[in-house]
Amino acid sequence: MEERFIATIINQEGGPTFRLVLRGLKMVMVGNGWEAELSGGEFDAAPTKRELVERVYALYDSPEWEVADCIESDLQIWEPTI
Repeated sequence: MEERFIATIINQEGGPTFRLVLRGLKMVMVGNGWEAELSGGEFDAAPTKRELVERVYALYDSPEWEVADCIESDLQIWEPTI
């Protein structure tokens, strides 16, 4: 299944750093040798970049997490699909 990069998530408290990817309609956390579907990360239809970014920041908006290398950097204009 095709996988699209969304963001790198860094745990500020020494936990694992992982990538968020979109696999089909689900957001998946991918780490060093492990992966897990993200609870609350499923979409009903193909999400736009804006929807992905909003979901990422809703899930990881706390001092514990840093959102790095997010597709947001590509969002000079909001595109209808990723």
